[in-house]
Amino acid sequence: MARGEDPRKKLGKRVRDLRKRKGLRQVDLDEGEDAVSLTFVQAIERGVANPSLETLYKLARQLGVPLKSLFDFD
Repeated sequence: MARGEDPRKKLGKRVRDLRKRKGLRQVDLDEGEDAVSLTFVQAIERGVANPSLETLYKLARQLGVPLKSLFDFD
C-alpha cells in the first residue's frame, strides 16, 4: 500500500465492490443472523469506520466470501 493511503478507504471500496458484484444493496447487509447495521455499512463503505474483526467476519459471510478477500485491494 502506498504511503498516505488510508486502509479504511481501501476496505470500504472493496466491500462496496463485492456487495455490488453480488447484486446486494447496503440495506440487504442489515438482515439475518450476520446483520450489520445500515448506518455502519454506509460508514465502512465511505472509509470512515473502523470495523471490528467480528463485524468484518459478518460482512464476509453476508457477501459470501472468505474474510481474507475483504483485504484483496488489488
